[in-house]
Amino acid sequence: MIFEISIGPELISLNNLKGMTEDEAKKYLDDNDLKMNKIEEHSESVEKGQVIKQSPDSNTNLEKGETVDVYISTGPEEKPPASHTITFTVPYDPADEGNKDEQQDDEEEKEKTKPQTVKIYVKDVDHDISEVFKEDSITKDKEYTITLTIAPDSEGEYKVMRDDELIIDKTVDYKEGE
Repeated sequence: MIFEISIGPELISLNNLKGMTEDEAKKYLDDNDLKMNKIEEHSESVEKGQVIKQSPDSNTNLEKGETVDVYISTGPEEKPPASHTITFTVPYDPADEGNKDEQQDDEEEKEKTKPQTVKIYVKDVDHDISEVFKEDSITKDKEYTITLTIAPDSEGEYKVMRDDELIIDKTVDYKEGE
């Protein structure tokens, strides 16, 4: 009678899958009779479609048919647009009319107050700077509030014109809007 002593099932030493593409990792595991459990997660440093990490770690001995968790990058997490609320005052600035030496009645002066046209231009996710965002007429200082929706890694802008004179021209970065 001959007894054969088994040393157990043939073990596979798991390679490092990190940096492989999903297809390369799947082919390697299939070729070695191992199963892949794909888990997707965001990564700021690993390109979309590549292996971020694995479990168990490389150099682990596995039996045929065992499963390896393979974490595949979906790329960086997309940042949402940031909202930035801005409040500013547009001063009413009547042009000096007539000679200052001539005294006029205050009431008569108020009745002759000439409205000034205010145009606000906005550049953000939803608006183009070449189009008027808001138009108004003022006869005294007036406060306005606008909200810029700024895409990640970009900037918003707003301009304010009073009777065709540029009085505000500002740029707001995405980070300022957070």
